[in-house]
Amino acid sequence: MANVGDISQDLTLDGSVVVDPATEIKATAAGKVARFEVSEGDYVEVGAPLITVTREETTEPSEQRDEEGNATSVPGQTRTVYGTIYANANGKVKFSVLEGQELSIGASAGSISPGTLSIQASLTPAQRYRMTAVPESATITVTPGPAPFDCHDLKIASPSEERQAPAPAPAPAPGGAGAPPAPGDNASGQAASATISCGVPGEITVYPGMAAKMAMHMGDASGVLLVPTTAVKGDYESGAVWKIVPGQEPQRTQVSLGLSDGFMVEVKSGLQAGDEILEFIPGQEKELDPFANLDGLGTEEGEGSKEEAPADPADSDAPLDSEGQ
Repeated sequence: MANVGDISQDLTLDGSVVVDPATEIKATAAGKVARFEVSEGDYVEVGAPLITVTREETTEPSEQRDEEGNATSVPGQTRTVYGTIYANANGKVKFSVLEGQELSIGASAGSISPGTLSIQASLTPAQRYRMTAVPESATITVTPGPAPFDCHDLKIASPSEERQAPAPAPAPAPGGAGAPPAPGDNASGQAASATISCGVPGEITVYPGMAAKMAMHMGDASGVLLVPTTAVKGDYESGAVWKIVPGQEPQRTQVSLGLSDGFMVEVKSGLQAGDEILEFIPGQEKELDPFANLDGLGTEEGEGSKEEAPADPADSDAPLDSEGQ
């Protein structure tokens, strides 16, 4: 049945701490390396001069005439032209050229490392569908590590050109093929379609390679129409449910979808509160054990789900009768 309720959509991804990539220094002037304006390992800012190059240029021959009109050829003059290669990023400099080496425009002359870290996680196509917009921030948990902290300015990047091996097919979702991944599930078996990252604040101490959890809040909705995800064919924006009509076969009904917590999904249009629908997509019904999720509830180590063995009289503290019985 379609009921009115509240829903909150969150997404938690498995990620890690990574070193932010260095920026390549490309020669913007051609010539021979004459001198380095900074030392290897120095911190520079955008626009700082890094390398001075020189090249020899010869002017075109010219012709001069004297007072009588006689022409005299003047050979071209050789001059030294100086050029400067500037920093194109902030960070520590590492050069890959030597003094006296010839450089052409566009050639690599080194790199500038920002010396900063980021949290990076992979996104599967299904997770990208659930991310209707890039959140403003994420809560990061590094274990072992500092207390959870927020990082901002999240960025989504396309995957590298390196091809990934096909991932094994995911196991069927508990609620049927129409159900989106459970909250926090980042191991669906799908190949990553993108990465999402955010910078680690400067006051936070973490190290490259540490595992991290990236938790993002996608949104909330109150007083909206909700149905089980198992009843919906389709995961994002639009889908279909099967409305129960007395005396008729269930009718396929198009619906517009909103937020989902992995178990319930918001229906923006297509149904009304109280409409009866099939709990499962036709052909994907499953028999459910009503007690399957009760194991361990209210007791430690699932004691409430097990039959207790009969008490052994020998273990009782009650006194025996005169016959020892």
